[in-house]
Amino acid sequence: MVLSMKHQNCVVFQRLAEKIFVISALLFYTGALLPHLPLDNSVNRIIVPLLPFIIQAVTTCLIIPKWKEVVQILIKERLLWFLLLVALFSVFYSDDPMYTLYHPTSVESGSGPGVGVLPLFQTTLFGVYFSTRHSIKKQFQLLAWVFGITVLLSIVLGLALPRYGLMGASSVLNSEDKAHIGAWQGVYGHKNQLGSNMALSALFFLLFTSTSRKHRWIKWVGFILSVTLILLSTSKTALVVLLTLVSLLPLYKALRWNYTLALPLLITVLLTAGVVGSIFVNNAETILELLGRDATLSGRTGLWDAVLSKISERPWLGYGYQAFWRGWDGESADVWRVELWGPGSAHNGFLELGLDLGLLGLSVFVLSFVYYYFRAITWIRLTKNTDGLWPVAYLTFMILSNMTEAGLVRPDFNWLLYLSIILSMHNRAKNLAET
Repeated sequence: MVLSMKHQNCVVFQRLAEKIFVISALLFYTGALLPHLPLDNSVNRIIVPLLPFIIQAVTTCLIIPKWKEVVQILIKERLLWFLLLVALFSVFYSDDPMYTLYHPTSVESGSGPGVGVLPLFQTTLFGVYFSTRHSIKKQFQLLAWVFGITVLLSIVLGLALPRYGLMGASSVLNSEDKAHIGAWQGVYGHKNQLGSNMALSALFFLLFTSTSRKHRWIKWVGFILSVTLILLSTSKTALVVLLTLVSLLPLYKALRWNYTLALPLLITVLLTAGVVGSIFVNNAETILELLGRDATLSGRTGLWDAVLSKISERPWLGYGYQAFWRGWDGESADVWRVELWGPGSAHNGFLELGLDLGLLGLSVFVLSFVYYYFRAITWIRLTKNTDGLWPVAYLTFMILSNMTEAGLVRPDFNWLLYLSIILSMHNRAKNLAET
């Protein structure tokens, strides 16, 4: 009896410890709080770069007991692994091979796991663990903690510690801080990062409210606070992305209807989208002015022209994974001479991938993404609950958010969610039983 109780207590402790580890790792990959760590603390400069390796070690130990199940799922994703192999191969032709292989994070940038192929594979390892060891239902529960913590901490920083929570409130200001004084950045390093993460958080909580009646009011509070933080961040892109996704949710639900009803609806939606698109094109400047943007999308159109010019110089393989943007030391210097504001990315996920891996890597990603998107639509028809909409909703979010920001294949939270979704849809028996 005593041994049995000790065993049960040990199991409970192990599950709690694993839950804390997963939530902590997910928070790390979101980039939360990293930009606000004290720069003069040598301990932070040592520990932060070590965190991805610590997560990697713990993740490996957690995967080993069920390695056969994991391998069976992984061998089915040939396109995904081919894309990663292209990134790895880019080390051999990169402008800076060591930078492409691994460049540690810095407290100043708050970039999380670092730059390069090694952080990408470390992040992928955790994503594999997260999707294979936890059902979609369990993933929802863990993500609720992550989004809830980032929302609450962002509010605390904004209200109680505006020096950290608001842009332009600290004693040392850069050009970005001066341009966006008063905009909330919360636990992140920039208002746009807060806006993008809160758009995803609002989408998540909106879907989560319908999964069960338990604690529904808390989920609605999470949604309302997430939307509030989007408004406080003044991120117009995040607001447009969220409104677009919310308007698409009824269409996704309609995909569960029988084909005689769903087909006319789809035709109607496509016709409506065509009309709306035509109106936008004909009145683009007026609409952008209403959104507080100019016709260059805050200078992005000029940047995209410069980036396209650089892609045309190395169209097939690119410049090496994450090796293009190295300031005045790399090929990005040519872009900086044209765009004097010194961009650190292409501000478009597809162009960024073109710089990194050329048309080869971009084609592989687009082909795989289209395949996964249709699989996500099929998943809707296989499931009954609202969380069955999560795969297609997130994939849509991923595309929309990468129209003006670069984050398709990066060692971060978005890549983790992408992996968890595409791999979870393989494990049908486990996930469909809980929907």
